[in-house]
Amino acid sequence: MNRTGRGFLTALLALACAPALFAGELERLRVSAEDLSLKLPLGAFAAPAFTAARVLDPDGDLEIEPPAEAPPPVDGELEDERETEPSERDAPYDSSADTDGLKTAGMESVIVQVGEVPQDLFEKARAYYNANLDRIGNRKHIGIIDFSRHSSRPRFFIIDVNGGLTRAMRVAHGRGSDPDNDGYATIFSNKPNSHASSLGFYLTGETYIGKHGKSMRLHGLSSTNSNALSRAVVIHEATYVREANVKAGRSFGCPAVAASEIAGVISSLQGGALIYAGLAGR
Repeated sequence: MNRTGRGFLTALLALACAPALFAGELERLRVSAEDLSLKLPLGAFAAPAFTAARVLDPDGDLEIEPPAEAPPPVDGELEDERETEPSERDAPYDSSADTDGLKTAGMESVIVQVGEVPQDLFEKARAYYNANLDRIGNRKHIGIIDFSRHSSRPRFFIIDVNGGLTRAMRVAHGRGSDPDNDGYATIFSNKPNSHASSLGFYLTGETYIGKHGKSMRLHGLSSTNSNALSRAVVIHEATYVREANVKAGRSFGCPAVAASEIAGVISSLQGGALIYAGLAGR
């Protein structure tokens, strides 16, 4: 066989093995997500070693007490999701033309320092990132969602690993997580048709154009969100989320963001970035 033929065969074998290799990497990431004593390597985004304690229900369901204080005053509220969430058969989306989310003009979210991100969530995300650096495709940004905050407040943080800056924006939670529709998520589930949000570590997957426009799939890495892909829990834009002091509508479990934010979110987090969804102080 000549050199061209061997090269073609090698490429073909690599292509055939790619799904299995990706599945293997996901499984190793899932195992690490359940490890309670992560050791941190030195390097970018590194810090002294510490234990990343896991406070999530191992069966994937968790119910917490709502905050003692009254919900914050808001200027209004938006309607919930009325249609079904995206299916698994939507058209692929080429997001390569998007610019860096931290530099996209016209974005309305607030630029904050890493110190304003809940420290306990930041440390857990940092620990997992450092322990799995060689398995994370996008090492430039990570996402942190603090579902303990009211839906009218910025609670989805995108962190620039090298620069230390974050973008904070609003994000929806599932209607199953907020049955009394007061803007606080208190129930989390990994079960199909629960319409609830899920806590844990995620890895971003492919992007596509769906019923809600530009969207990005999520692979759940924890026992509490392992069904994210099959539940079609994705990041997408939504009319029921706005960058303003209003109570967001509820999704079917997707972390939906305002239309003004979706291009920046996808641009920053596409290609296998880490996202951690948790509850600050718990």
